[in-house]
Amino acid sequence: PQSLVDLLKAGYSAMENPQPVNMEQLATPNDGVMMFSQSVTSLDIKEGDDPDNKVTIPVARLLSKAGVLQGSNLSLTDIQGGTVSDMQYTLAQRNRKIVVGQLYDFKDANWAYINPFVSGTSGALTAEYQANFTAVLSTDYKAVDASNTANNALKTVYIPENTAENPAPTQVTYIQVRAKFTPTKLEDGATPNADGTFHVVFGQKGTNNSLHQLYFADKTKADAEAADKKYNDGTKQRAVVLTYNQGYCYFRLYLNEDKVAGATKLGILRNTFFKAQITKIKGLGTPIEGQIPGTPGTPGNPGGGVTPPNPV
Repeated sequence: PQSLVDLLKAGYSAMENPQPVNMEQLATPNDGVMMFSQSVTSLDIKEGDDPDNKVTIPVARLLSKAGVLQGSNLSLTDIQGGTVSDMQYTLAQRNRKIVVGQLYDFKDANWAYINPFVSGTSGALTAEYQANFTAVLSTDYKAVDASNTANNALKTVYIPENTAENPAPTQVTYIQVRAKFTPTKLEDGATPNADGTFHVVFGQKGTNNSLHQLYFADKTKADAEAADKKYNDGTKQRAVVLTYNQGYCYFRLYLNEDKVAGATKLGILRNTFFKAQITKIKGLGTPIEGQIPGTPGTPGNPGGGVTPPNPV
């Protein structure tokens, strides 16, 4: 963008200080992707049209790029009593600031840990966190590509750099995958809701920690099932209902888990191409966009007195 070019002309400090990310300017359909030189190159100019009066400057994209496709052996059926379809993806927790110059020791604009939650307020985000990260880009979902899609045909997204001293789920940029989940069997032989919405009862009978997972089309019937005394251990009720609006469930896909680019796990560095494949879906995703699997209100930790099978 011209605004960034003007800053660089004004002084080198713009290369080292964090600048606001404007993706509409950094990567555009008509003007392409902003690039910067990777090294300092000098040239001794000779008189006239000397053929040596040329210089080659290696450049790198200021952004990284990612595409998501299905694995060749991915199964979308028989997944915890249902089938998966209409897989889409978008970006989440994208940096709002970027350093134009090459990162020093892989430390980006928000390398240090940023506390995401307001103390004592459930789910409320701190002003500092919101100033540094976007939420899930809910209006930018695009279809996950088929397994045989060529690299140049992938529906890709551009990502600003993001590295973290502590690669916690609240600090790293990730891919948010959204999919339709259709239960194979609804309790009482119910007809599925037209918009796909369903309700799941997670319950443990008595003192047995085996987790039962039942699907309902009717919320009232789901609540009645969760209130059944068979889920009481003598002290408390051990059942809860989670609702999946329009049948959507959500999964997180983290990039660079093996540190193939950069020194930090889950770090996203400029000029890197991530080709992410979904090779297996292990179970029902979270009911709400942006949730961290294993936190309260997700299948790994449903709440309602249920002993969490996979808490975080």
